[in-house]
Amino acid sequence: MTAALRDITIEVGAAKQVDFSWSNAQGVPFDLTNYGARMQVRKTVQEPTAPVTLTHLNGGITFDLAHPGRFSVHFSQADTTAIAAAMRFGVYDLWLDPDGIPSSNSRRLVAGEIKIVLPVTR
Repeated sequence: MTAALRDITIEVGAAKQVDFSWSNAQGVPFDLTNYGARMQVRKTVQEPTAPVTLTHLNGGITFDLAHPGRFSVHFSQADTTAIAAAMRFGVYDLWLDPDGIPSSNSRRLVAGEIKIVLPVTR
C-alpha cells in the first residue's frame, strides 16, 4: 500500500490539530487498538535532523478509540515555532506501528509537504 498524500499548512506560533482516518478499500475503518504512531517534519527528505517529532508516546499523536480508524496529530505552539525557525516549507510522513513498536509490519500511511504561514501585518 502506498502512502496517501496530504499537505499540511500551519501558522507559526499557533497550535493545530490535523485529523486522519484509515479504512480499507470497502470503507471499513481499521481497529487501531494497540497501534503506535510517529511523525517527523524535516526541511527535506535528506535533512539529517527533524525539528519536530510527534508520537503517541509524547502526546503528539492520539487515537480516537471510540471511533475506529481515527487519529489526530497535535502541533503545539512550541512545535509550530520550532518548525518555522528551521524552514518555511518542509516534508513529513506518518507511520503506524502495530503493537506500538516500529517493525517490518509498520506502515507509512501519510506523507506530504508542510507549509508555514508567517504573520504579514506589522
